[in-house]
Amino acid sequence: MILGQKNALFRRPPAALLMLCLLGLQLPLSMSQPAQAAIVERVVAIVGQDAILLSDLKERALPYMLRIISSVPEGPARAANVSQLYKMLLDTMIDEQLETAAARSAGVEISDEQVNAAIEQTAAQNGISSNEILVEAKRSGLSVKAYREELRRQLIQRSMMELRLRGRINVVENDLRSSYRQLSLEERLRLEQRTLILYMSSGNTEDERAAQRKLAFEVARRAQQGEDLRSLINTYSNSSNSGLRPALPPIQEPKEIQRATMALEVGETADPIQYKGNWIILQVIERNPSQLPAYAEARAQIHERVYMEKIAAARKHWLDGLRRRTNVEIRL
Repeated sequence: MILGQKNALFRRPPAALLMLCLLGLQLPLSMSQPAQAAIVERVVAIVGQDAILLSDLKERALPYMLRIISSVPEGPARAANVSQLYKMLLDTMIDEQLETAAARSAGVEISDEQVNAAIEQTAAQNGISSNEILVEAKRSGLSVKAYREELRRQLIQRSMMELRLRGRINVVENDLRSSYRQLSLEERLRLEQRTLILYMSSGNTEDERAAQRKLAFEVARRAQQGEDLRSLINTYSNSSNSGLRPALPPIQEPKEIQRATMALEVGETADPIQYKGNWIILQVIERNPSQLPAYAEARAQIHERVYMEKIAAARKHWLDGLRRRTNVEIRL
């Protein structure tokens, strides 16, 4: 099975892993700075009346820096990865500053008890104890304090979205079916398939090209009506490349062939397309079976997916508005 178990596409990532993989990760500084000299901090962003310091950014980047150092050789590629990481994290930190300021104005606060409850819920979802969650956090490089602060930021984000969007997010049946179709297409891109291909000349003169186009569509129509494409290949092929093609997922095929076969079910034949100076006709004869659950079975999970996508889009729209109304200066 290419995509794993039937519900794999819809199953939430383990909550502990999700918490640890968000861009809001923080780590404490591994060593305190000597007290004998004053340290001038570099400001990398101003958000309203608040500043984001380079040391804060580096602290947030540390877990990712370790991964970059271990996986990307020293040189321009590593420098580009680090630069991209800093820009991405700084953008996240600016959003967090805006959201925290808005939460203060709205009187939204997250207590230690709410953070404790979130840890317990995360543990329950993963079938482990709260202590094991914290051990996993430490193993990933997070202190208990940093992990709790990450949870607090997420709870603030959720509370602000509930405050602003309660009752405003509407998910209709068309949304769900459209999302399911998109999931089906994304899966099909990665399912191996076998195709038959018929190469036909496209002609040299204008009259020949018109005649060959007409012939290609006539041959395709005959195959679509059930005539054996192999027999048509024997009759009309102008290339030794005609015939059975290797098993490949569409994502590894040329774009023209990918587009022509993605909408086909097994046994169906596409209309002719032009490819490398020829007309070609494609028929899907085998495809690995889908691992997606049926729509009715997956509907609740699709609803959650669509709802969260709409929440994320609404949050981005809201944060974009906050940025326009707030003095934000990036000095990285």
